[in-house]
Amino acid sequence: FKVGSGAKIEGLVSHTEKWEAKRKAYNMAKFGEEGNFIAELTAYAAGANPRKRGTNVFWAGEAFCLTANVKGKAQSVTCTMYVDAKPAAGKTRKREAAEYTAVLHSTGSKTSRGEVIYEGRLEDKAFRLLGQTAPEEVRFVFTAAYSGGKKKECEARVIVDNTRPYELMHRIY
Repeated sequence: FKVGSGAKIEGLVSHTEKWEAKRKAYNMAKFGEEGNFIAELTAYAAGANPRKRGTNVFWAGEAFCLTANVKGKAQSVTCTMYVDAKPAAGKTRKREAAEYTAVLHSTGSKTSRGEVIYEGRLEDKAFRLLGQTAPEEVRFVFTAAYSGGKKKECEARVIVDNTRPYELMHRIY
């Protein structure tokens, strides 16, 4: 089996239904709209709190729902999340770089283009420590492995911002 133009992967990172509802409710209360846009880190971080949270902005501690649309006969589909190291600053401790990997499983469904849909989830207690002092970008690499050692990858990035923790939001709105 030769991997060529017939092999492809597209990945998406999204909120759980519960957290997506919280994100929309927060934006409605603060800005009068759901905020259905993709935020860019530099522009987002430059804004003052409270910030409008795009679909790719997560609170610390959220689980990441992973979806991959895969073309071709993949033998396995994974997603690895990469968290950068952070130096100690103020009251925060140094954080080592970390990787978290999830195996995605076929849902048995296909897209309208005939791509097989795979899903998975990443969650860890360590995610509560992300984005505490400033919004930060987290990188996800989706990989489809094919016979003969061939691989196709795609990357997705999200922002984690816990500079205004969700637990305090009920007091604010």
